[in-house]
Amino acid sequence: MRFILLFLFALFFFQGHAQNYAAQDMTLQLDENGLATLTPEDVLVNTTGTLWAPESGNNFLQFHYDQEAQTLDFIDDVDELCLHLSFYYSHDRNPISKKEYMSGTLIDCCDSFSSYMNVSDCEIEVTMGSIWGSKNECNFSFDIPILFSFDRDGILYESNYDSSNGVSTFDLHSNIRTFLTDSFGNVEDSGFTYDFENHRLIGTTRYLSNNLSFVAIDIETAVLEILFEFPPVSGCFANAIEYIGNDMMLVGSYSSNCSEIYAINLVTQEITVLANNYSVADFLFIEDEIPDATLSTTQFTCNDLGEQTVDITVIENGIPVNYQSTINVVSDFSVRNCQVFRFLNTPDPNGSNGALVDDYTGTIQVVSSCSSSFTITQYPVSGTLIPYGETVNIILTVTDEFGNTTLCQIIGCSGSFLAIEDQTQQNNFIVSPIPTKDIVTIENRKNMPISAIEIYDINGRLLETRTTFNQEQNNITLSFNEYSSGMYFVTIKSNNQRIVKQVIKSKWKK
Repeated sequence: MRFILLFLFALFFFQGHAQNYAAQDMTLQLDENGLATLTPEDVLVNTTGTLWAPESGNNFLQFHYDQEAQTLDFIDDVDELCLHLSFYYSHDRNPISKKEYMSGTLIDCCDSFSSYMNVSDCEIEVTMGSIWGSKNECNFSFDIPILFSFDRDGILYESNYDSSNGVSTFDLHSNIRTFLTDSFGNVEDSGFTYDFENHRLIGTTRYLSNNLSFVAIDIETAVLEILFEFPPVSGCFANAIEYIGNDMMLVGSYSSNCSEIYAINLVTQEITVLANNYSVADFLFIEDEIPDATLSTTQFTCNDLGEQTVDITVIENGIPVNYQSTINVVSDFSVRNCQVFRFLNTPDPNGSNGALVDDYTGTIQVVSSCSSSFTITQYPVSGTLIPYGETVNIILTVTDEFGNTTLCQIIGCSGSFLAIEDQTQQNNFIVSPIPTKDIVTIENRKNMPISAIEIYDINGRLLETRTTFNQEQNNITLSFNEYSSGMYFVTIKSNNQRIVKQVIKSKWKK
């Protein structure tokens, strides 16, 4: 009897101390064929894994992190990426599609980024490139997501160039922003990450005080709470942060004089220095594979839409440990080819200077895993008159056979002062550098006569006008030192035409 009790005690002891993981509920999205595969790493939080960190140039640093041992081991320095990184970096993976994204232009690179890929040969799918390219018919600017983080349901939370815009949700396909809060701070000095255990954003900022503030933003209420503050060392920021689990967060900085990577416990505020001499812009943590794990269900189809319970068994220290997770299976229902800006080309048949809204319902592509029947409506409807110089928000609403809806938002402009100008005139003037920290130079390649130069902010407000120039000089300099970081327009008046150039004012040069 005593041996049986000892055996049961030992079994209980090892069972109680064997649980190395934590189960989490999640959303699983079916692909375009209505299929999805669930893995143990999707539903179990594993605190060991690979940590990717972009640094200056086109390099990614690769580490292995072990939360229990609090060790960060350098593995490799990976270069030859399939894109040139912007002067701002954010790097995160959509847990629904498993695709990874980087900024400044929001780019899906190669479906996933990992050590076994030949990244130099991968193809690039640019989800927002058309905003900056030829499809931007109105020549408007678009504040691309600079800081961003996905939550457990695949919703993207982002902040852009203009810190006054705060934090919003952002739809990857329709490019629709939904405002969340304006209390976060200046994105240049900040970083944020998603706390999947408490369903909140954790951010860092120097904007709220002279200290380095760690803040939490409640996703449901948008209320910002200061968790704690530290006096900054050598003026350091903490723009590289990644929530790992168990109230633990990894922190680093892009500044060259701030080269430490450390772990911080959000409850005890205990700091553990993990590495030195690494200046990084962001982190992406990818958990190690979990051996000896089995799931009660791994394959899902359109017949499984809704909440499904999955049982997980993991052999830990020779003992089977059981977990359970609730999986919300959803369809991939989205709008593609949603062109953000359109110039209204159809003139008013009654002879006014205005233009008519066209029918754009046939210009979009609808993707759905489980539905083949859709209804598309547009507001305002085709034929609506938009007076000269005004813009209009055109909303396309797509409804599937189950009553689910998704949107495409188009900004139409009717002869705005930001409309496309003659391309020859555009090429006569070159503005550089972009982005700039302060000074930009206008190169007047053919010494064209200039009557005025105007600077507008992103909202179309006139900030500055210059009318006096040395016509014998081919280069004209403008200072943006007194302006905050963000997007501006420089309008050059020459030969009774307006040539509009975009300028990005940044804290750092590219």
